Amino acid sequence: LDYLKALVSWIFLFMRVFSVKPGLYYIGQRDEKAPIIVTANNYLTVFLLARRIGRRNVRLLVIDTRGINVWCAAGKGQFSSGEIIDKATYFGLLNGKNNEKFILPKFSLAGVNLAELRKNGIHPIIGPLYAKDVPSFLDQGTYENQVDDIVKFGLKSRAFTALPTAVQFLYYFLGIYVKGVFT
Repeated sequence: LDYLKALVSWIFLFMRVFSVKPGLYYIGQRDEKAPIIVTANNYLTVFLLARRIGRRNVRLLVIDTRGINVWCAAGKGQFSSGEIIDKATYFGLLNGKNNEKFILPKFSLAGVNLAELRKNGIHPIIGPLYAKDVPSFLDQGTYENQVDDIVKFGLKSRAFTALPTAVQFLYYFLGIYVKGVFT
């Protein structure tokens, strides 16, 4: 069922068909010392990230971005410092020692104020751009900011977005056509 939901989420990407309930999720064993990875509540984002992490012990803090992916939500101000702080406080992740490390996807930096996170007891670490790079990042043990990553939007990425783009185009085209016929 998860794979079917992921397929539908991918095809109808522009409609935000499914989203994940914001919250704190444990992947692997429940470990209060496991690294915290922050992500958006876009179903496809969480699905792909959880599959890449595998059986590693990780706490996944899913914030409410209204079902939008990390990059777009950051650009719209929905993947923000305030939302991260609110969810971290709600789930008791801020212990007052000013040293809790939160791994943020590099795509989120357009909407996140790192100084505000630090001021509220969060030590932000800039994680990798892509979910495929998260396992090796986690396996390093000591986490270093991934500031040198470069966005690659090559043929494979363009092919991945081709079908959802075509479906979106047809959806809007048919809507305009039907509206024109019946008016």
